[in-house]
Amino acid sequence: MDDSLDFVGIGELIENVKSILEKGKKLLVLDEGKPYTVLTFSDYIRYEEQ
Repeated sequence: MDDSLDFVGIGELIENVKSILEKGKKLLVLDEGKPYTVLTFSDYIRYEEQ
């Protein structure tokens, strides 16, 4: 099983984030090269429901 995280910068377009998360991957968000948070598809769904 591949548990590696994909990563994006904090200003990444939501469409790109959605595309990665739809593949079932977890996403590490970086802010100025430093870890900020980890997102899952469930986080994206909650964001869309707002």
